[in-house]
Amino acid sequence: MKSTPAENKAIMEGLIAYFGTYTVDEAAKTISMRVETSTFPNQVGMEQKRTVSVSANELRLTNTTPLTGNTINYVLKRSTSLASR
Repeated sequence: MKSTPAENKAIMEGLIAYFGTYTVDEAAKTISMRVETSTFPNQVGMEQKRTVSVSANELRLTNTTPLTGNTINYVLKRSTSLASR
């Protein structure tokens, strides 16, 4: 389970991780996340807002103002194999 320095660099350049607290605005259908720690230090202390869409089998979060300048969609889908249990 060892990786080369080049493999480690490639992994870290393609990764983002953060945690913090969040609030939900049901009327506006948004979730706001306050970043407490991040692999990108310039995000610490920022509030990041996402629009939320929920259906029976899907949760969709949309970031319209990411640092990359592009819209990012996060889609979580309910597993049909686990839903039947």
